Amino acid sequence: LRNARKFKKFLVNEDSLGNPNATPHLRGLEIEELSLKSKNLSEIVEACNDAIWLQSKEGFVHLEAMTNEQAYRIVHKLNSNIAQKYFKQALHAYRFKWGATAKYRLFLEEHGNLEMKYDICVKEVNSISFLDEKDIPLSIDISSNHTSSHMTGDTAKTSAGNSY
Repeated sequence: LRNARKFKKFLVNEDSLGNPNATPHLRGLEIEELSLKSKNLSEIVEACNDAIWLQSKEGFVHLEAMTNEQAYRIVHKLNSNIAQKYFKQALHAYRFKWGATAKYRLFLEEHGNLEMKYDICVKEVNSISFLDEKDIPLSIDISSNHTSSHMTGDTAKTSAGNSY
């Protein structure tokens, strides 16, 4: 606890000096501190939302994801319906904003229920795009100098008039 107080004091000092890296970390510590002192759900949710907004605005996507996870962990003890919002935001931030797929999978594995895991897997499979015939690259017949695809006319010729 003494080290946490020293670290908070350090962050407060750095924040007062204008260090942009101190504020997001300070907000995370303040959320933890608030959750230990209060069980007022609206107060905690407001603090979490403010911290998440700040990190998103500043472009700290990794901290945005981790703060959503932190908010989920804290709020889940008080209200699981509100906590699900933070859970989904954390998953989205880990996977699509930050690109931390291993952390995404770990977080989902540790905290997701089976129904949610199924829904997410179905969405992942449905989001995979498969090649159809028009996406297949041209196959070239070198012997006759003609293309053997569905491309015809000027689209298959260069400016010199040669086929690809």
